[in-house]
Amino acid sequence: MSYERDAYGNYVDTGHQGPGPRLMGADTLIGDHVHNLQNEHLGTVKEIMLDMQTGHVAYVVMASGGVLTMGEKLFAVPWEALTLD
Repeated sequence: MSYERDAYGNYVDTGHQGPGPRLMGADTLIGDHVHNLQNEHLGTVKEIMLDMQTGHVAYVVMASGGVLTMGEKLFAVPWEALTLD
């Protein structure tokens, strides 16, 4: 299903067909797990960085390791390197 926001900010199904929704709120990806092609857990999405000149997603900040955010390492992952599952 593909969801877009209506005039009131509610998500509505637009019937878009394809891999993943056509549009989605960036905040719905924060905290999602990142896995490699072998399904090994690499980390979690901490932030989505926008290129303000082009309006496109520049990269995703992924956090890995640590306990309760202490000692975790941050990595910049190019948006094009990710696939929505």
